[in-house]
Amino acid sequence: MPSAITTSRVLAVPLFSYTIIREFREASLLILLLLCLTDVLDGYVARKLNATSSAGAYFDAFADFLVVTAALVAFTVNGTYPFWTVLIVIAMFLQFLATSRLWGPVYDPVGKYYGGALFMMVLLTLVFQDSLVYGILFAAFILLTIVSLTSRYLFLFSRWTGSN
Repeated sequence: MPSAITTSRVLAVPLFSYTIIREFREASLLILLLLCLTDVLDGYVARKLNATSSAGAYFDAFADFLVVTAALVAFTVNGTYPFWTVLIVIAMFLQFLATSRLWGPVYDPVGKYYGGALFMMVLLTLVFQDSLVYGILFAAFILLTIVSLTSRYLFLFSRWTGSN
């Protein structure tokens, strides 16, 4: 059941992208709200049914990655953000997968909030139609990416060396 909810999120991504590209902001916001609700719901259902798994956690992370990446691609098409924003998000997801293989999903102190911050960036980009806001969001995105990478590698290093 939780993976079916996550699958519905993945299946909604093309429609979400389309509404952003066509600049149907109200529809985009409604779809984003539904995507966020299903994200919360699948985790709740998985815990309630005692159906949590490492595979489910990765599938959930993949669905979140897909939603954010699709939104950023659409914003790139519209000229809101530079294309390399998408490349950074892809690189961050790949490093999450690569480093998580060491001990299972690794949620370092900052990195666990990175996805939520990206969703907030998408939300604020949809709500505000102002290049100053986009510039602030982009600067915050770059700063959070640097802090998240630093935090993740410090966390992994402390686990590797056995220190806390």
